[in-house]
Amino acid sequence: MAVDSTCPNVVVYGVYNSGKSSLLNSLTNHFTDEFFQTREVPETRENKHFEYQGIRYIDTPGLDVNTQDTQAANQGAVQADIILLVHRLSAGSLQQPDLEAMTAISRAHTKPESIFVVLTEAETADENQAVIAEITRQLRQAIAPEISPYLVANPVFCKGMREDKPALVKFSGIPALKAQLQKTTGQMAPELAAEREKKTQAMVTELLAAVAEQQTLIQARLAIEEAKERQHKAVFVERIKAFQQALQTQLNDIESV
Repeated sequence: MAVDSTCPNVVVYGVYNSGKSSLLNSLTNHFTDEFFQTREVPETRENKHFEYQGIRYIDTPGLDVNTQDTQAANQGAVQADIILLVHRLSAGSLQQPDLEAMTAISRAHTKPESIFVVLTEAETADENQAVIAEITRQLRQAIAPEISPYLVANPVFCKGMREDKPALVKFSGIPALKAQLQKTTGQMAPELAAEREKKTQAMVTELLAAVAEQQTLIQARLAIEEAKERQHKAVFVERIKAFQQALQTQLNDIESV
């Protein structure tokens, strides 16, 4: 999927069953019919996108399903102008693999202000205050000191929209998240192309550095193997010489008898 040069890309990134697709349905107002399918088995097997109100929202496969899905998710994250890192409250605090994945993608993305952490199942926030506090601590330590998660309740949002209950819609946290996304994408719009080019160049530089590092390692290994081969050859030659000398000595002894 090519990157749109004019429309900011918001990529949703996280483990399977964290609420990514439900969140995207809420953000794109698909509260009666799902565009981003939610299922009990992994539904998103490739990056899927939908443009809404000047933003291209991109869903990615769950990180913990298989290697192919994780690679597709990482490819989607590369296209991101904004990243939504999604985690569900009922899963508890961030496990080390999840935290490492979030940290890696946020570092590659470089700008903390364009990284949003979204905790789904906000309807259970009262009973999960300790979990929220621990996740916030983990994020601030691993990603950025000023980062704070957004709490959203996707079922509450959909119910509020279907039944025309503004209080439920507001409680869901979706309007606040939408407003901040609109504000952030609006601020980045004038420099979007330049920032993408800068990011691309940084990735190219990083890739070239990685290639150079691998070449150095390969050359070092080759040098070691060549040194071993020379050493083995030298030992072999010395042994041949010793054998020849011993043989000549025996021949001399025979001739002298």
